[in-house]
Amino acid sequence: MTGPDDFPDLTILRPACPDLFGLRVLLADVSTVSPDFIQRALAAVPAHRRQKALQLRFDSDRRLSLAAALLFRQLLEELGLPEPTQPPETGPRGKPFYSSLPRLHYNLSHSGSIAMCALARVPLGCDIQEHRALRQDLADRFFSHAEAAALRSAKTDRVSLQYRIWALKESYIKATGEGLYRSLDSFSILTDRPTVILEEDPEGFLFLEPAAPKNYACAVCLNKRTGDR
Repeated sequence: MTGPDDFPDLTILRPACPDLFGLRVLLADVSTVSPDFIQRALAAVPAHRRQKALQLRFDSDRRLSLAAALLFRQLLEELGLPEPTQPPETGPRGKPFYSSLPRLHYNLSHSGSIAMCALARVPLGCDIQEHRALRQDLADRFFSHAEAAALRSAKTDRVSLQYRIWALKESYIKATGEGLYRSLDSFSILTDRPTVILEEDPEGFLFLEPAAPKNYACAVCLNKRTGDR
């Protein structure tokens, strides 16, 4: 799927998602964009998104930031909602939200050449991680004991498991708004079962893993306690 009419060079992917809590997810691959993408995107996004992109040092990061902003715009258009022109407000721990969209929650992520945007009627977090080298040392430092042990004992595809766990964990702390305020090793995501769960609260959060491009891990976490399906 190509991008919006004014960005046909932006490859957009729409992974299948269950019809729960109004969830919508889009991914964008910026590896396909033309050299003038940044300038065109800067002219298309609101001023606060433009400023954020311009503060980034590298063009690769600017492309991803702008692509995520365009995905947000695309999903709002599909819902018939206007794109906010003012910067988002932030919660007590920095989680952004728009008071002009009181019944809508959003989250953005990017890694490698892929940008991601997710919307829902409940607080959510999303994360995408490009597969890189296996780093058991980082898992031992940042994962819970159970997660690090699961990675160490995995018989096959340890790289995929490492980044799968990482994306799930990031999606959770982004959904709760805890972000940097909570240590990643203080909770466990259990992946060795048919349904991924948070060990400390199995019923409170729904974890989904939308299809991602090859060599990427993708995750969405929804707070089930805060809204109706």
